[in-house]
Amino acid sequence: GINAEYGEPKKKVVRKEDEDLDFEPESEHDSESEEEKDATRDPTAFPAPPAEPVPRSRKDENRALLVTNLIRPFTVLQLKTMLSHCGKVKSIWINTIKSRCYVVFATVSEATRARQSLHGAVWPLTSPKTLNVDYAEDERMYS
Repeated sequence: GINAEYGEPKKKVVRKEDEDLDFEPESEHDSESEEEKDATRDPTAFPAPPAEPVPRSRKDENRALLVTNLIRPFTVLQLKTMLSHCGKVKSIWINTIKSRCYVVFATVSEATRARQSLHGAVWPLTSPKTLNVDYAEDERMYS
């Protein structure tokens, strides 16, 4: 129908064509688009486990982790929600360009679980890089 408010049917037709153009490339790559849709639908989903075993850290185990190789787009809330799959996040600090963050967990075992689960994993799913997760120098700096 015609949009009575604007009175110009052309705008509606153009809008419809734009929607169709955005949709067509997705239907050509069914397997890829389903993965992308899942990533878009739940960006807080926990990433698949890393392929390589996690190397031993040179730093002492503690409750604070440094996560690097973060690649946007994601929100701080999405990051915190994803990290909370490993345990209670007490605090989080992220730099302004969202490439690295410090996260403090409630216990050392939760931080260890997060490091084991996330080092070498891909998050968000659109990222070309794998996460680098190691213990921070001194958890007291971030608590």
